[in-house]
Amino acid sequence: MLFLLGTKGGPAIRPKGSMPSSSLLILDNQKILVDAGLGVSKSLTEINFNLNELSNIFITHLHSDHYLELGPLIHTAWTAGLKKKIKVFGPKGLLDYWKKFLSSMEIDIKNREKNEGRIKLKKIVKIIPIKKHSIWGK
Repeated sequence: MLFLLGTKGGPAIRPKGSMPSSSLLILDNQKILVDAGLGVSKSLTEINFNLNELSNIFITHLHSDHYLELGPLIHTAWTAGLKKKIKVFGPKGLLDYWKKFLSSMEIDIKNREKNEGRIKLKKIVKIIPIKKHSIWGK
């Protein structure tokens, strides 16, 4: 089953228009999010997807309309109780994005870990760089 959560190219948002790129693929009971454009968290909840079930995310390329909400999506799932590991597959540069996202949210993350007893966010996310030829051939 495939849910098209956002189908618009480019990062601009227009009234009554589609949101940027994101899809949810459910295959053999595996839930795979492909891209995380702006609005993906809300779109997932609108199809009754429990954010605690995030486990595999694929980012196709580093244009903002494909990964702008990746950090906020994972953070939102974590604040909703996500405890299991998430694998995020994507191009070189995604790890740098993730480290900078964690740095930008450091005060909030440390506060939630200390005062709410949350599992360490950086320990449940694994960024797996994928070389272009490893998926599409040389």
